Amino acid sequence: VKSKDNAGKTPGPSSTTTTATTATRIRARKPPPPPASILGDCSIEAPVLSEKQKAYNKAVAYSKSLILPKDNWKVVLLVDGREHHSKKVIAKLQMSGIPSEERHLPIGDMAWVAKSGTCEVMLGTIIERKEVHDLALSLFGTRYNEQRLRLQNCGLSQVFLLVEGDTKDVSNCPHDTLQMAMMETRIELGFQVVQTRHLEDTVRFLKSVHRRILQRAFPS
Repeated sequence: VKSKDNAGKTPGPSSTTTTATTATRIRARKPPPPPASILGDCSIEAPVLSEKQKAYNKAVAYSKSLILPKDNWKVVLLVDGREHHSKKVIAKLQMSGIPSEERHLPIGDMAWVAKSGTCEVMLGTIIERKEVHDLALSLFGTRYNEQRLRLQNCGLSQVFLLVEGDTKDVSNCPHDTLQMAMMETRIELGFQVVQTRHLEDTVRFLKSVHRRILQRAFPS
């Protein structure tokens, strides 16, 4: 109820200014942040990398830091000296135009490197070569699984399992068992599984891989 003294009177300027200032402060006031229970834990944890991924990332970073002049480097296929008929394999490779050397490789049977003087750089491709009879024998023990495990953790991006010969010619192991072993290696481990008929066929395959590695390492 308005008093008679104030009835019909217009509010003074001081009253209007105070009301406007109060409204401005109300509008400028920020709402309080929601409680922590509503926000929850919004922190994002960094993904945990496997040892293989760490090794691969380290190798990639190292390779990117190198400058490989095409004129001073040579791509060479290394063949393990303990590989079956290694000298014959190297002779066939050299006859086909693939520079190759015999080495004692700690893992795998073949690997490509780029060489310049005494410096060597792995080019990311490794091959485990098995004749069908050797593959059949390795399945009866732990050797096959141990070799696959080492290859899986080697840190190289391209791993081949090369099986040479016809699996139907093996008498001490069923054809289906050998095919299943190769399929399992391809699906579970991600290896590239290649089957060749004989050594000459293997050399043709290696020559095609060598050509792709040259294009990848030294693109024109």
